[in-house]
Amino acid sequence: MLNTQIRYLKTFSVLLLILLVSVYETKAQKINFSKVDKIVLDYPSNYTSIDSLAQKVISDFSSPTEQLRAFYTWLINNITFDVNETYARETKIAYFDQEDSLIRTEAVLGALAQLALEEKKGICSGYTYLFHQLCLIAGIETHFIVGYAKSGVLDLKANPESLKHTWNAVKLNGQWYFIDATWGAGHISNEQFIKQSSYDYFMAHPNVFELSHQPLVNKWMLTKNRRTLGVCRT
Repeated sequence: MLNTQIRYLKTFSVLLLILLVSVYETKAQKINFSKVDKIVLDYPSNYTSIDSLAQKVISDFSSPTEQLRAFYTWLINNITFDVNETYARETKIAYFDQEDSLIRTEAVLGALAQLALEEKKGICSGYTYLFHQLCLIAGIETHFIVGYAKSGVLDLKANPESLKHTWNAVKLNGQWYFIDATWGAGHISNEQFIKQSSYDYFMAHPNVFELSHQPLVNKWMLTKNRRTLGVCRT
């Protein structure tokens, strides 16, 4: 009898999770983005000013949700992931104290975002901070998240340092959503970047997102199932 009840509870939990994901995705996809995508795909690819790109989107779309979609669509179609840079040695930032660290880190991230826009290629922090800055200009509450990400079974035994990743959280109508423009732009195969635009990582549900993404700061899991870093690494 007890085993039957346990199986029932497990089945109910799975069905409830599926329902929650469906409701969440329905909210995110309530707007028909085809018009937004069509307009943005006609944007020039040669923007070199973050503010100019942001202002163009703001002038074309009044809804914050549509602005987010426009930023995402432009990034995943115009910025290529720099595989050579991601395999390069990590840059160390020297600093005097915590305040100085924040200032210097912001400066480095800002430079990476600007470089990604100018050269039309970059690593995850370039994508993420460029998206972050576009959101700030549009007045959309956003957070730059640092953590680890696994894209497949082969990553289970990978060195955790090689899984370091960044992505965005954005807040709309009191609800946080996850956005990963890096993964939306394509994927790496045999150390080569394969460009393949995807909207799976646009306003993704936390319960789905946590299967592949683990933030360093646990509160950004945004779910009750807040795992430790060890669970993500193994």
